[in-house]
Amino acid sequence: METLRQDLRYALRTMRKSPTFTALVVLTLALGIGVNAVVFSMVASVLFGSLPGVKPQELVRLYSTVTKDGSEHDAVALPIYQEYRANLKSFAKLSAYRDVPVNFALNGETAERLTAEVATGEFFDALGIGPLYGRLFSNEDDGARGSNPVVVLGESLWRREFDGRPDVIGSVVKLNGQRFTVIGVAPSALLQFARNAQVWLPMSMAIQADPMFATQIDRATNPFFNVIGRLRPGTSLHQAQQELDAVSARLGAGQSVRLRESMTGETLVTANSAAHDSETEELEWQRPWATLEAAKKNVGAEEVRLSWLLVGVVALVLLIACADVAGLLLARAEAGQREAGIRIALGAQRKEVLKAVLGRAFKLLAIGSGAGLVLGILASRVLSFIVYQATPRDPLVLAGVVGAMSLLGLLATWIPAQRALSVNPVILLRAE
Repeated sequence: METLRQDLRYALRTMRKSPTFTALVVLTLALGIGVNAVVFSMVASVLFGSLPGVKPQELVRLYSTVTKDGSEHDAVALPIYQEYRANLKSFAKLSAYRDVPVNFALNGETAERLTAEVATGEFFDALGIGPLYGRLFSNEDDGARGSNPVVVLGESLWRREFDGRPDVIGSVVKLNGQRFTVIGVAPSALLQFARNAQVWLPMSMAIQADPMFATQIDRATNPFFNVIGRLRPGTSLHQAQQELDAVSARLGAGQSVRLRESMTGETLVTANSAAHDSETEELEWQRPWATLEAAKKNVGAEEVRLSWLLVGVVALVLLIACADVAGLLLARAEAGQREAGIRIALGAQRKEVLKAVLGRAFKLLAIGSGAGLVLGILASRVLSFIVYQATPRDPLVLAGVVGAMSLLGLLATWIPAQRALSVNPVILLRAE
């Protein structure tokens, strides 16, 4: 313990004697580690992180397909979703949702165009995501159509329009000219499931969000909706797919029927149906099958490309920082060879001299790494508000970046130190 204290005092005394060198090493390490730790963590979070919410491994997406086991994926019509929801037992929750453009305005202000998401009542429960403030709508809010004008604000809109105030609950906003009461604020994590959503409405208010739904939402031939569900505990994706196939077959998947469409809706044509008039149109429609897939992160191709480009740029920065730190420590270690020779000539053990040299470098690296981590954590708090998919504090990435730079720095110190210790101190002193 006494030896450790002596080494520490020696290292601190040496750093005080060379403040410029110490500042250069610490600053280079702080910038290199801070920038790289944040960016690498952010990219890892965006590309490889898990979905938000409780037990995201239980989430699956349901798609319509033309054929059984078909590879083509399509959205799902609301009536077909409702039949699946009533008949499938493998799901604890099953929800439909889609985005629609709306005009949003605060009282007395000019309306702006933004994206709303209309969703069935159990949407938030299915995802296992809670509110930032207030509450999120549920099945109780998704009753008779047009009966419950409530809205959940997205986090970004809440921060932009309401300055992040918790007292926004109970406020009134206008969507397409109709008054809606704010009941809660949804976290930005929901953008993993609906990339552009800024407000959330219960399905009961779909027609108010988009009047087109008044005549189109109840048609089985209109696959408007995304469907996501949560499997019951202990149910595998394969088991759920088997049940889905059986239910689809029972409901008539793959079979063709004739439908009569009008402005008010569609009806099944039977042998007893009256002849259609000029106000209706008959068509042949084949009921779709359906398939399940494990829910994955919603990452676009452009985001992937930009993420890897960013990785390449910061990797170059990391290499430059590593080279700078290694060069500085190598130069200092070379300059300290004479000092090592004197200490050995005076009777110091080679092992103690090597430990002192490496200890001095390690303390510099520790200070620089600590500064880099602090810088990285502070920067990550800013980035988490800007890049909604990022949680840039991946401990494995932080440890990897710090470890890589520290290992290279110690190696740059150890090589000249070993070389100095392998030379006869008398020869080394004469050379100096």
